[in-house]
Amino acid sequence: MSSEEHLQLPNHNEGKVRFVLCKYSPRGCNMKGTKESICEHEIRCPFRNAETQTVATSCIRNSPQNDVKCQFECIGCDFRGTDTELLEHEHTSLQKHLRFLLMFGLKSDLRALEAHTKLQSVSSDLRHKIHQYIVSLRNFQDELQVDHRMLTSLMEEIIVIKRNLEENNNHVHERIIAAEANMRRMDEQIAALHRGFQEISDSNVVLRFRVGVLEDFAYEHLARFCPLDPPMPMIADQIQDGVHGMGRNIMEICNFTERKRQAMTNRNLALISDTFMTPNSVKMKLKVFLNGEEAEEETCMTVFVVIVRGLDDDNLNWPFRGKVSLHVFDTESSNYKLFDSFDADPSHFSFQKPCTERNIGYGFLRSIRHSELERLVKDDKLVISVTIMAV
Repeated sequence: MSSEEHLQLPNHNEGKVRFVLCKYSPRGCNMKGTKESICEHEIRCPFRNAETQTVATSCIRNSPQNDVKCQFECIGCDFRGTDTELLEHEHTSLQKHLRFLLMFGLKSDLRALEAHTKLQSVSSDLRHKIHQYIVSLRNFQDELQVDHRMLTSLMEEIIVIKRNLEENNNHVHERIIAAEANMRRMDEQIAALHRGFQEISDSNVVLRFRVGVLEDFAYEHLARFCPLDPPMPMIADQIQDGVHGMGRNIMEICNFTERKRQAMTNRNLALISDTFMTPNSVKMKLKVFLNGEEAEEETCMTVFVVIVRGLDDDNLNWPFRGKVSLHVFDTESSNYKLFDSFDADPSHFSFQKPCTERNIGYGFLRSIRHSELERLVKDDKLVISVTIMAV
């Protein structure tokens, strides 16, 4: 109700005195009286300081002349009226609004179904076009292959023509003859170098044979003058070749049968050699598990190469680089038999500069089986050799 609307109250002076409401009644004021008293009241009305925008909005919303739409207009309700009529309409038209909502939902589902059908049709068309493109691409590839074969044939013809032109050119022919003569002389020089290299290789074989003979004498000497069963029946010797950068560490394991039996009882039992130096001054030890270190290795002998800390480590080149080879002395041939070898991995932590007393070992896990060891053991003694070829 607007502030200018007069409310008539029934009394004995009806028709002469009219009472009106405060114009701030939409904000919550309930004051009513004569026009003069209301004018004075409105000056000090406590609802006068409310936000102008809120009051204007509230007045417009509550004005009987305002043409208000139903909140369900978006789904089909065409009602228009005052706020009071709108409240009554919303109360009395629940079923109608529910029907509108239901119809709106059904229409939405139908539109979604139509969109899905169109999407499937578009997807099918797209797959068909993609298939056509693939077929076209394959045909194009086949054509390219045919063109490539034709181009190859043309290139061969061009090469033949070029050769014919070169044969007809006397000057070029003479140069070819001279070049062939030079190549023959180079072949003769290469053959001479090869013969020299072969002679050097033969000399190297002889030297290695002599070293093997000296090693045999050394073993006989050690067997003659050393106790038969010392507390640690292992002899670690090192022979280095300064020219080729190769070092060999020989480890002799006496009382082999008993030590193998102990290793089968205690898997952590290991035989460790004395410290030896590689050609590039890296300190190493050999660590041998006669019955393997892990359960799956129990039918083999495991040999590890362990880098230990040295006083001169700061002056060496790290990580360690080189080739490590495992040999076992064969009593039948009186020579060392190569079983396995590996190149040191510079990225592996086992070949880095030691940060503790020794690094974790790296080596040969299943290179020598027990069945092969039995044949190589003589007088209950096994001799193994690890060769270090430093880079």
